[in-house]
Amino acid sequence: MRSILLLALALSARAAEPGCEIIVDAGAHDRQGTTIQLALPAGTAAGTWRLSGDGFSSAAQIDVHRVAHATLPDMAAHQQRHFHLVPDAAPAPAVLTARELGDALRVEQAGRELCTYQGGPGELPDGVDPAFRRGGYIARLLTPSGALVTDDYPPDHKHQHGVWFAWTKTSFDGRTPDFWNMGQHLGTIEAVSRDPVWFGARWAGFHASHRYRDLGATPAVTVLDETWDVTIEAPLGDHPVLVIDLVVIQRCATDRPLVLTPYRYGGLGVRGNRAWDGKDSFIVLTSEGKTRADANETRGRWCHLGGLVDGHLAGVAVLDHPENYRSPQPMRINPTEPFFCYAPSQLGAWSIVPATPLVLRYRLVVGDGAADASDLNRRWNDWAEPPTVSVVH
Repeated sequence: MRSILLLALALSARAAEPGCEIIVDAGAHDRQGTTIQLALPAGTAAGTWRLSGDGFSSAAQIDVHRVAHATLPDMAAHQQRHFHLVPDAAPAPAVLTARELGDALRVEQAGRELCTYQGGPGELPDGVDPAFRRGGYIARLLTPSGALVTDDYPPDHKHQHGVWFAWTKTSFDGRTPDFWNMGQHLGTIEAVSRDPVWFGARWAGFHASHRYRDLGATPAVTVLDETWDVTIEAPLGDHPVLVIDLVVIQRCATDRPLVLTPYRYGGLGVRGNRAWDGKDSFIVLTSEGKTRADANETRGRWCHLGGLVDGHLAGVAVLDHPENYRSPQPMRINPTEPFFCYAPSQLGAWSIVPATPLVLRYRLVVGDGAADASDLNRRWNDWAEPPTVSVVH
């Protein structure tokens, strides 16, 4: 499954040799601190490297999957620049670190929590039906100032969890498993495994496996195998934001498809801070200029959900990749609760079929202050229409 991710990262770049020279073409957009990713050959050592050239130098990082991560200087549209990518002879200490907290993984910057992934099923709040207990989601997201922008097990919707993924109305082998509304005891999602986290100069990440279980069968049947590849970029600079890339890959676990019937929600969901409950307590802005009043069941390249946390504005934007199925995907915006979902099933029935994995990519941008449409459009361009990277030797 990871090979699919590496292939996607390498679409705009050939494999590079250690100590190679690369040419970056900005493409159709101006670039401001854009991050590039470059697939490297087998044998490349993970660790801190350096991207330098033409008076510019910055730390780069090779992850455990031999993918290089680096931040470019500002570039004008269609500008080309040459850089060298070389091992760093004197690397600085890691900006990001990670801690295991039971079944959870917490990624930190200088000892301060940025996000927490809940692996195995964690502890339930008092009085909650055990059917709601699950793992395999991002339970907590925090802004650079430390404002929490997510909720977990909210009292009104105990099946909602920070940033999570699930399908709602489905059909499988004559049954109708619901992996979203777990209180109906028709379906559940279980965390299977998680690879050790990698972290360093500015980036961190991990790979996790989940499975979708049809509880209507006796015994229960695994319908889908799912993996998450998560990459976390530390908030640095004058206007810092936390950036998380999420690649979700789903494969049929049997020789039968999972049919998804039309419904208003199901897919990638985000539940906002509990302080945002109530229609006048949270703010929505989409790439098409829609707000909480009119965004529901519209389509957009990104959606920002925010509100006040301890008296200050904070929020999280979700960016939809143009290669995603039915992109720009339609959205579910709850009118009275801080909940957002990219829901491709709004556009009609479809299926996840054997031998054809479903690959979905999203980017989360977590920051303090109000939504900045210009900045989010720039970030979407950087991610969806990235600079072209080519290798000289």
